[in-house]
Amino acid sequence: MLGTGIGSLVVHRSAGRIPAFIYLMKLARELDIYIDETGDQSVYSADNPLYIVSFVCVESCSLNDGAIKNFNEKLSKLNGGNHFVHTGNLVRKERPYKELIVGERQSLFGCMFFFSMKAKYQFFNAIIDKKVYQDKSLCERVTDSIISLLNSHKDYFDKFSTIRVHYDGGQAFLSGVLSASIKFVFKNGSYLPTKQKDSPFMQAADMLGFMELIWYRACNGTLTRSDELFFGKKRKIYKDYIKFIETRKF
Repeated sequence: MLGTGIGSLVVHRSAGRIPAFIYLMKLARELDIYIDETGDQSVYSADNPLYIVSFVCVESCSLNDGAIKNFNEKLSKLNGGNHFVHTGNLVRKERPYKELIVGERQSLFGCMFFFSMKAKYQFFNAIIDKKVYQDKSLCERVTDSIISLLNSHKDYFDKFSTIRVHYDGGQAFLSGVLSASIKFVFKNGSYLPTKQKDSPFMQAADMLGFMELIWYRACNGTLTRSDELFFGKKRKIYKDYIKFIETRKF
């Protein structure tokens, strides 16, 4: 039987084993996970029913160079060089978008949405309904939900030799939950503080979480006036946004 030694790896040609270069490529696969939250730590209310944590999983940033370049160029033209889309503030006409009319804000959102449909990634959301299990703290419920979701995709995560988790540290308790969850689930994970403005994938995570909330409101008849002015009603929201977003979910 012929064999080729590569370090401690021996590939047996006649036995139909996996070629060494393919095996080594598998060992070298890297994953970046970009995370953002939608909601806060307050108790349930009709205006604040959910706490959502979005995980955007990007296998190779190099595959997205064209999409990132296109996004930055378009955003620069629309927003005077401010390469940053914060969807909730954009919809509610809050800083730094207070001076923009609805059409200008919709153009900025369109730029973000177009990027999120062109880039190569998959995502999932941890969704905590604040009405459920109120005997537990929000921190406990978020921790349970995140660990359960990560474990449900463990076969996928185990394919990677390196996993980098990015979060902007916007909420201290979530930073702690993520750090603990990474150590618990990933053998090869690391936590990297990453500002939203520094990565379009961080902004995509922000947008995908916010759209989960918008769809929840649309399905429960609780869209705000700002929501409807910006996105329209339920049927239009599904037709223009949700049906496309669904194709990117795990």
